[in-house]
Amino acid sequence: MFRRFCDIISFTLVHRRDAISYARSLGVKLGSGCRILDHPRYVFGSEPYLVSLGDHVTVTSGVRFVTHDGGVWVFSRPVPGY
Repeated sequence: MFRRFCDIISFTLVHRRDAISYARSLGVKLGSGCRILDHPRYVFGSEPYLVSLGDHVTVTSGVRFVTHDGGVWVFSRPVPGY
């Protein structure tokens, strides 16, 4: 918890202007005019390359994209008993 707190403070003080570049370095596809108001490391989940956002999107603090939860519930209808 303390490490996450330090990461957020560091990001806020030093890297906030570059959140878009950092998110893109993680593999996030972002349109033009986007804003990210939290540390991208915690926003885009374990597989950020699966996230694509259009133009003029704001991702507010506290938003989390769940890109992979390990669940197999998506197969429960086409493959009963899986």
